Amino acid sequence: MLIIERLDDRLDNVKALGLDPDWVDWLGGWLKEATPEMLARINPRTIAAKTEADLHYLLHLLIGAVKAGVLDLHWEHYCPHCKGQAHHEDSLKNIKADNYCPACKVDFENVIDHNVVISFSLNLALCDAPLPEPPMMMLDNEQVRAVELFTLQAFRELFPNDVLPADQSLQVRDISLMFTDLRGSTALYERLGDSKAYHLVRDHFRVLFEVVGNNRGAVVKTIGDAVMAVFSDPLDALRCAVTAQGKIARFNQRDEQHEDDLIVRIGLDRGPAISVNLNERLDFFGTTVNRAARVEGLSGGNDIVLGGSIYFDSQVRKAVEGLENQLRVEQFNAKLKGYDKPVTAVRLSAPRG
Repeated sequence: MLIIERLDDRLDNVKALGLDPDWVDWLGGWLKEATPEMLARINPRTIAAKTEADLHYLLHLLIGAVKAGVLDLHWEHYCPHCKGQAHHEDSLKNIKADNYCPACKVDFENVIDHNVVISFSLNLALCDAPLPEPPMMMLDNEQVRAVELFTLQAFRELFPNDVLPADQSLQVRDISLMFTDLRGSTALYERLGDSKAYHLVRDHFRVLFEVVGNNRGAVVKTIGDAVMAVFSDPLDALRCAVTAQGKIARFNQRDEQHEDDLIVRIGLDRGPAISVNLNERLDFFGTTVNRAARVEGLSGGNDIVLGGSIYFDSQVRKAVEGLENQLRVEQFNAKLKGYDKPVTAVRLSAPRG
């Protein structure tokens, strides 16, 4: 059924994207041994569980395979009432916020961390016979929610134009956000000159992009010297922030005079938001996004400020307690611009370099 020579050629193209050749070879072996039914609907979480592969890296691998024409990506919509599969789309550009369940005969809303699921199938150009029609599925916890791709750096880099329709917005019930900014960048340019300061700022972006990607997040955009990043798991956001400040501290150690130290402010928060298409890019908006940006403004630099919504998550709080031998933890109340009541925030001192 598989056209092996064509498959091998396209697997070479996956390797050319910089993915681990051993994992690409493993994927090729799995595809060659899979039944037609398995190739018709590939669930990444099922494969990860059976192979003990890291789901995040596996998604990167599969998205690379889509880019190289080995696999196709599907966006499945499930009814939140009966849990049955209502529709699916082969492009993010076709997804709409509102949907309809033919079984329940009711309208429902697509929510990317709840009832919008991703799956894959073998690209039809690689087989000499049609694949069987995949079975209708029921919504369960073994499926990978769409938010996992919305927060995957590789998806944004490999498919920058695969965005929502311009007139649509999709809800996400719980997303974690990180905002960063470079303190004193204007003075840095005046002190060091445009060329040297620009290269330092560029190096700071390189560090942040790398750390975000390595901690299961995605950079949404940069605004001047600021970065906005998203994570589906608040623990990943925390780990990213701690790692970022640690790397910046080590970066600053290269100059004993410290005249060109980079001082980065970081703020984290979490909550519901909407995903939209802004300037042909997946973006996030809403109250949580605005609040997270304000929380970053509470940072003095070389520290991390957590909004209460993320800090009071039990797992995040436990993780912070585990870091108390490295970080100074200070809880305080603060007034955020645009908010009537003070909010609870927690400041973590910068990791010791």
